[in-house]
Amino acid sequence: MGNSKLAARCHQPPGAPDSYPVAGANGILARIEGHYIAAALRTLGPATRDGPGHREVLVEAGHAGTVRIFIEKKRARHGRYTHYFWSAYRAEPEKAP
Repeated sequence: MGNSKLAARCHQPPGAPDSYPVAGANGILARIEGHYIAAALRTLGPATRDGPGHREVLVEAGHAGTVRIFIEKKRARHGRYTHYFWSAYRAEPEKAP
């Protein structure tokens, strides 16, 4: 019983201080309401193992106007099963033409 050496090592903070996100790295994503982000994710279809890792989607986000949402593919593992899903990580206002 008890923690093995491998399990104890996974709880340590990352060694490099540059691994933390930079302030403002997500753009205006915090100001975009969730249902606009969900609508952007629904336009992509299911994430697959062989599919692209990053996508960009333009969406009309109400008070924020037209916004470009940057989306990345992420992987969740549970035992021997793997599930891929889309996750928004940045949003920027799109300039009017």
